Amino acid sequence: TYETGVYFNKLYLNTNVWDKDGARFAAYFFNGSSADTWRNMENRGNHIYSVDIPSGYKGVIFCRMNGSNNTNNNFLSLING
Repeated sequence: TYETGVYFNKLYLNTNVWDKDGARFAAYFFNGSSADTWRNMENRGNHIYSVDIPSGYKGVIFCRMNGSNNTNNNFLSLING
Protein backbone atom coordinates (compact mmCIF):
# COMPACT_ATOMS: atom_id res chain seq x y z
CA THR A 1 0.00 0.00 0.00
CA TYR A 2 1.27 3.44 -0.84
CA GLU A 3 0.16 6.65 0.84
CA THR A 4 1.72 10.13 0.87
CA GLY A 5 5.18 8.83 0.03
CA VAL A 6 5.32 6.18 2.75
CA TYR A 7 5.25 2.44 2.12
CA PHE A 8 3.47 0.21 4.61
CA ASN A 9 4.18 -3.52 4.67
CA LYS A 10 2.55 -4.62 7.93
CA LEU A 11 -0.89 -4.11 9.44
CA TYR A 12 -1.79 -4.26 13.13
CA LEU A 13 -5.14 -5.10 14.69
CA ASN A 14 -6.16 -4.43 18.29
CA THR A 15 -8.59 -7.27 19.01
CA ASN A 16 -9.41 -6.27 22.61
CA VAL A 17 -13.06 -7.42 23.08
CA TRP A 18 -12.85 -9.93 20.20
CA ASP A 19 -9.92 -11.81 21.72
CA LYS A 20 -11.85 -14.50 23.61
CA ASP A 21 -13.48 -17.91 23.20
CA GLY A 22 -10.32 -19.38 21.65
CA ALA A 23 -10.59 -17.18 18.57
CA ARG A 24 -7.75 -16.66 16.13
CA PHE A 25 -7.41 -13.90 13.57
CA ALA A 26 -6.79 -13.88 9.84
CA ALA A 27 -6.71 -11.27 7.10
CA TYR A 28 -8.30 -11.68 3.69
CA PHE A 29 -6.42 -9.63 1.07
CA PHE A 30 -8.02 -8.80 -2.27
CA ASN A 31 -7.13 -6.86 -5.39
CA GLY A 32 -10.13 -7.38 -7.66
CA SER A 33 -8.78 -10.53 -9.29
CA SER A 34 -9.17 -14.22 -8.61
CA ALA A 35 -5.78 -14.24 -6.86
CA ASP A 36 -7.20 -13.11 -3.51
CA THR A 37 -5.38 -14.57 -0.51
CA TRP A 38 -5.69 -15.32 3.20
CA ARG A 39 -2.96 -14.75 5.80
CA ASN A 40 -2.89 -15.83 9.45
CA MET A 41 -2.29 -12.99 11.88
CA GLU A 42 0.52 -13.24 14.42
CA ASN A 43 -0.26 -12.70 18.11
CA ARG A 44 2.02 -9.90 19.39
CA GLY A 45 0.59 -9.95 22.92
CA ASN A 46 -1.76 -7.53 24.71
CA HIS A 47 -4.52 -8.22 22.16
CA ILE A 48 -2.38 -6.94 19.26
CA TYR A 49 -2.07 -9.04 16.08
CA SER A 50 -0.03 -8.29 12.97
CA VAL A 51 0.11 -9.46 9.38
CA ASP A 52 2.45 -8.73 6.47
CA ILE A 53 0.77 -7.15 3.45
CA PRO A 54 1.31 -9.28 0.34
CA SER A 55 2.66 -7.31 -2.62
CA GLY A 56 0.01 -5.98 -4.99
CA TYR A 57 -2.97 -6.09 -2.61
CA LYS A 58 -4.89 -2.93 -1.71
CA GLY A 59 -7.93 -4.29 0.12
CA VAL A 60 -8.14 -6.22 3.39
CA ILE A 61 -10.85 -7.71 5.60
CA PHE A 62 -9.88 -8.65 9.16
CA CYS A 63 -11.61 -11.83 10.32
CA ARG A 64 -12.21 -13.35 13.73
CA MET A 65 -11.91 -17.08 13.12
CA ASN A 66 -12.84 -20.26 14.95
CA GLY A 67 -9.66 -21.23 16.81
CA SER A 68 -10.33 -24.95 16.40
CA ASN A 69 -10.18 -24.65 12.58
CA ASN A 70 -6.96 -23.31 11.06
CA THR A 71 -8.16 -23.38 7.45
CA ASN A 72 -8.40 -19.99 5.76
CA ASN A 73 -9.74 -20.97 2.34
CA ASN A 74 -13.22 -19.51 2.85
CA PHE A 75 -15.40 -17.54 5.25
CA LEU A 76 -17.01 -20.67 6.78
CA SER A 77 -14.78 -20.71 9.89
CA LEU A 78 -15.66 -17.15 10.87
CA ILE A 79 -17.04 -16.59 14.35
CA ASN A 80 -20.13 -14.38 14.27
CA GLY A 81 -19.80 -14.26 10.47
